[in-house]
Amino acid sequence: MTAAWLLLLLVGAYAAGLAYLRWHWLRPQARGGAPEGALPASPFISLLVVVRNEAANLPLLFDGLRRQDLSPEAFELHLVDDASTDPTYALAEAFAAEAPFAMQLHRLGPHL
Repeated sequence: MTAAWLLLLLVGAYAAGLAYLRWHWLRPQARGGAPEGALPASPFISLLVVVRNEAANLPLLFDGLRRQDLSPEAFELHLVDDASTDPTYALAEAFAAEAPFAMQLHRLGPHL
């Protein structure tokens, strides 16, 4: 008889815990999103661009990135050079020096 009461107590406690979690999940604040000020006004964007021998096209990419309207603090660029044999990496380095946002350069493969 004692084991049955103990089992009933454990099942009741488990059901009460699930009911609490369900209430917490469905309360009005959870449905409406996070409290005011808890999230940034806009998302932070990390752009990953992998290039190989794209020296002719990089100026177009960089021009487009300069003209985007996100604040510089909400944006970063990771440019990965995949063993280019043209001046791709040199162009990327020159742009990184003047980029209005955070920019990281990465090199893969042999460097000529």
